[in-house]
Amino acid sequence: MNASKYHSRDKTQRRPFRDAAVLKKFYQLPEIKSIGKMILDPVWARKMHKSATNELMHVIRGNVAINLGKSRLEAGPGDTLLVPVGTAHRDEFNLSVGLEVFYVCFNWPPFKTYFRLVPPDKVPQFCAPVSAEIGKLCDRMQIGLDTGTEADQLLINSYTHNILLLILREALRADTRHNPDDRRHHGQVLLAEARQYIDLHYAEQISLDQIADTLRISPFYLSHLFSREGDFSLVEYITQVRMRKAKDLLAGGTKNVSEAAYAVGYNDGNYFSKVFHRYFGISPQAARCTPPSDKQCVNTHFNPDISY
Repeated sequence: MNASKYHSRDKTQRRPFRDAAVLKKFYQLPEIKSIGKMILDPVWARKMHKSATNELMHVIRGNVAINLGKSRLEAGPGDTLLVPVGTAHRDEFNLSVGLEVFYVCFNWPPFKTYFRLVPPDKVPQFCAPVSAEIGKLCDRMQIGLDTGTEADQLLINSYTHNILLLILREALRADTRHNPDDRRHHGQVLLAEARQYIDLHYAEQISLDQIADTLRISPFYLSHLFSREGDFSLVEYITQVRMRKAKDLLAGGTKNVSEAAYAVGYNDGNYFSKVFHRYFGISPQAARCTPPSDKQCVNTHFNPDISY
């Protein structure tokens, strides 16, 4: 990439959760240390304690308030709570009623980054839209525990991962809902940068992943941006740029079809000809001017001043 021509945004201007490097941290599956339905021991309601792992608690029966010292997390049947590893807390519940939960203790390398994006005190509100999905995933994990095969264990890890990502998604959605204008502006800036990159590198073998990596966002998000903001796909935009450049080269008469194809990023001249014909409705040969003189091109099928 030519640094003198292409300028990316200052890193401080990037929204952290749009950074592909951050999102990739969450690809790894969590490691389950203990899991299953349990009736909480009253001892945990009486004293502060710290867990050696991260805790996920999905309430089945009863109500609980997790006392974190300066704050409290309240939950009832169908609600889910998360407590980061090493957090001092007390699980307060009505001892006469009891508390039944689906409980997962897990280790996960990116937990610090995760809980910066998903503050534990906000988890109940993030879980509300997906509580039914979380409940179904907990049921599937219980079935896997009852079956007990190695494949079931892998699925249990995956289901826990799924729950964590569902909560993350809702956290990110909540953030963008609070700043809709900023979100749209951010998307438009990224789209302009992607177009700038394509305009400079159309002759190379560029891909969605390559452009997304350059902009430090996920390929999925970049693809979504083009569809949402531009009403066409990224691949369609690359093709548009290449075809217009090829049209100019052929109209200038300085390159033959194979040379023009290679100059705009196509190694296969036959494929280039098919794309060109599909895009303009004529063959590249019909669009080409030969340069025996400085006279303007005359072509009854193709007008270089027409914007296709």
